[in-house]
Amino acid sequence: MVNRKIYTIDSEYMGRNLESVLKAGLRDATTLLLVFRTQIASHLDCFQLLVNLEPWFLFERRDLRWPGTQVFPSQKTEENHRAISQRYYQFNPSVAEMLVNQQRCIWDWLQPDWPEDLCLLRPDGTPWFVSIVHEKDAYLKLGDSEYDTLSPKLCTDLLSCEGPDPDPSEIYPVNSRENM
Repeated sequence: MVNRKIYTIDSEYMGRNLESVLKAGLRDATTLLLVFRTQIASHLDCFQLLVNLEPWFLFERRDLRWPGTQVFPSQKTEENHRAISQRYYQFNPSVAEMLVNQQRCIWDWLQPDWPEDLCLLRPDGTPWFVSIVHEKDAYLKLGDSEYDTLSPKLCTDLLSCEGPDPDPSEIYPVNSRENM
């Protein structure tokens, strides 16, 4: 298991510069995770994004846990379980460009306009980038070698190390077979 640290991203920077984080993620992340709350009617732009992402669609999953979020046990009902849809996509330069062209500010990725809690996963299913948009929280889970490959400006000016990853075994499916 790789020892990783949590690096929070400056909230003001993250609000304006989703593109730089997505481009950095192309080196280590292979899967995009978007969360939809099915009880919220989405706007046309959100549906159009889904249509545009369709060539890279991997699978859909319904779960009450995703990177950065765990629904409280008291809220774990069948209705809530059905209300959360996690959609997984291949992450590549075309997908990154499409996301940035849709909305440059991560904090605007909220339903009904856009899907929520955009996350990037490594090939082994561990989170690389996590956003919890309702809380205006975004962070990277990086090993030392991953941190060393990021641009110096991103590292020194905009990241703050919060310490060791409190959940190093956190892993999510990255293909439909793992989802079964």
